[in-house]
Amino acid sequence: MLVRFALATLLALAAVAPADAQPQRAQLATLLGSVADAETGDPLPSATIALYTGADSTFVTGTTTAADGTFRLEGLRPSEYWIRVSFIGYVTERTSARLAPRGEVDLGRVELAPNVAELDGAQVVGERVLIEQRADRTVYNVKDQPVTAGGNALNTLETLPSVEVDQDGTVSLRGGQNVAIQINGRPTPISGAFLAAFLRQIPAETIDRVEVVPTPGASEEASGMSGIINIILKEKAPDRGLAGGASLTGGTQEAGINANLSYNRGAYDVSGSYGFGGQRFDGIATADRTYRTDTAPFASFDRDEPNERSFGGHFGNVTLDYTLSPRSVLSFNANASVRDSDNSEVATTRFRLRSGADSTDVRDVTRDDDGSNLQGSVRFDQRLDEDGQHTLTAELRASRNTDDADELTQVRQNDVATSALRYLEDRTVDELTAELDYKRPLGPARVEAGARAERESIDDTASLFDELLATDELSGAFDYGRTVLAAYAQAAVPLGANVEVQGGLRVETTDRDFDLVAGGFGGDDETTSTRYTDLFPSAFAVYTFSPGTLLKGAYSRRINRPSTRFLSPFNSQADPFTQRRGNADLLPEYTDAFELTAQYKFFATLTPFYRRTTDVIQRTFRQEGETTIFTAVNAGTQNSYGADVTLAAGLPGFPVRGFVSGSVFKEEFSGVNNAFENTSYSLRTSLSAELTRTTSLSFFGFFRGPRAIEDGSSSGFGFTTFALSQKLRGDQLVLNLRASDPFSTTRFEFDTVNAQFEQLGAFDPDRRSLAATLTWTFGEQQRRRRNQGQQPQGGAGGGDDFGI
Repeated sequence: MLVRFALATLLALAAVAPADAQPQRAQLATLLGSVADAETGDPLPSATIALYTGADSTFVTGTTTAADGTFRLEGLRPSEYWIRVSFIGYVTERTSARLAPRGEVDLGRVELAPNVAELDGAQVVGERVLIEQRADRTVYNVKDQPVTAGGNALNTLETLPSVEVDQDGTVSLRGGQNVAIQINGRPTPISGAFLAAFLRQIPAETIDRVEVVPTPGASEEASGMSGIINIILKEKAPDRGLAGGASLTGGTQEAGINANLSYNRGAYDVSGSYGFGGQRFDGIATADRTYRTDTAPFASFDRDEPNERSFGGHFGNVTLDYTLSPRSVLSFNANASVRDSDNSEVATTRFRLRSGADSTDVRDVTRDDDGSNLQGSVRFDQRLDEDGQHTLTAELRASRNTDDADELTQVRQNDVATSALRYLEDRTVDELTAELDYKRPLGPARVEAGARAERESIDDTASLFDELLATDELSGAFDYGRTVLAAYAQAAVPLGANVEVQGGLRVETTDRDFDLVAGGFGGDDETTSTRYTDLFPSAFAVYTFSPGTLLKGAYSRRINRPSTRFLSPFNSQADPFTQRRGNADLLPEYTDAFELTAQYKFFATLTPFYRRTTDVIQRTFRQEGETTIFTAVNAGTQNSYGADVTLAAGLPGFPVRGFVSGSVFKEEFSGVNNAFENTSYSLRTSLSAELTRTTSLSFFGFFRGPRAIEDGSSSGFGFTTFALSQKLRGDQLVLNLRASDPFSTTRFEFDTVNAQFEQLGAFDPDRRSLAATLTWTFGEQQRRRRNQGQQPQGGAGGGDDFGI
């Protein structure tokens, strides 16, 4: 069924792909104009321009307006066309034009009226191109997609091409897990399991679009070797009056509520949102290990480990923009979240001793993680010219993230209670950042420069004691500090009408210091201080044949500074046979990333890529008695290369929106002690079809092929999601029904073979669930700012400094 569905989808997408040949460029014409609000006269950025042939209404090409509301379509065949101009929350306008050879037609200012009424019983809304290619990023417009209704940010990310989210919430891009996650262009101050918990608190309904940046420019922070994923939240402040909405979700594995409210009066523009979500995950892990050395006290064991995970959290966000003058805006933003995660598992391990006797070990583990995140910022935007191309931006951000873990491991050996290990860990992460960015046109070029200072401080303490045996308490402390001073400069220069290039250089100096008191957790006490300076060049080139048809190349250098998860020696010791232990002497690893993108009329995109990583942080094992120590070292070089291909539908006027994509990549690792290769692939499709004027059906499917892992391999797995969306009162009340993983296909197996042991394991996360979400909105939901200087910051929001 799934194969037939995918084949039918490919045939349908191929059937609608425009395939007209290009005439001689000397005869091609140009269409330009601008789009504005009919009532206020304000320009409308990101409005959709769709061009159709006058003869048979076949879609030809399209584009979106720039920050000042202007658009320009070049390379058009001389003919009669009709043009569809649309924007969410406005009445769609249609007009026509005849283009002569080598001619230029200016439509002037197209004014769209706010859509405050229904036309012929149906509310007319604009449509955005589903996937946009920009110089250094791909933009996915995921607003209100039914397959993630009632879900969270992680559910949204796993629907995107080239992005994967594993069962622990770890995000990877093109097979690499070191991805920098940003919210509205601001780096998140946390990583690892804490980041996954934070992303689970962001409701999917609050996300407007996601920007995937595999090769970031010099204006971006250099961390995140696999690239940057920037989650842009919706902005819902109207020009006047009150607007808002709410959604309620209930299901077999989740429940939640989300509300937002916005208001504008005079120079003040304020918006806020609140979300609460709870999820429950059940699963089971199995393992069968055979030891290959005589040093282990037993020959083999097998383990069953059913587990239950529950998660609940609150997330709130408030933004206040104050217009000081027509050219300057002062913005305040604050978001806060609290989370509570409860995990329980019962691991039953049956040992086969070398003497032939058997032994049974039962470990009942309960873990409670409570955490919070508070982040605030103040930002000043100053436009130094009329059209917003000459700007100065300054921002100050501060954040605090806390996590308190309480884990109890009760052990029974051969039905006799032997220990009750209590593990406590408290971690506080403070981060302070100051940033300054300056942009201006310089002749035909656009230049940008800036500076950034960041200080991160981590206070991590842990203790371990046996409540049953009343043993002495192990107690350790890890105080970590890192200061990064950075400066950058970059310039974008047009070379003729179709070519634009950009080059930049970023310099970062890092000071790292820490004081480690191991406290019996393993390793030695250590105090150290390290300083290093790095250069991060970047370059982009774009050749635009016509809107939506382009060829671009990109290069950037990135860094991965080891997180405290790799540095700290603390571990819960819940599993006496495999324990994680950090390495405080780890150094950064560096990646040089290259990619080439070819896109045809917004429909087909092919992106070959190559990454070379040096000083790779390699996971490694060593045996200490019956315990396998899992740690990390800097060892070797890794080469990764492959290609992504995406076929997209979502063109204005087409009833099916979505994409079909595939990725294939190969990793070659050469280390000090070992080397391995891995070739893998993934397939996914996300489609939404309008069944009636008020009803749509959506489908998402994902499959990841088998892959090699260090010292072993992992089998493939997949999952599907079906969603039905029903409008009950125009666009104001919408009901979404969602079925996730109805065929239970997420189970996968893995095996490990090294010098110490052979192990075959499996994990079944049991993601099958049903959920319903009811969403209500009121007021005008599309933000229309008078001040166009309030653009996404630092290029991270996909600004117009080098947009296509």
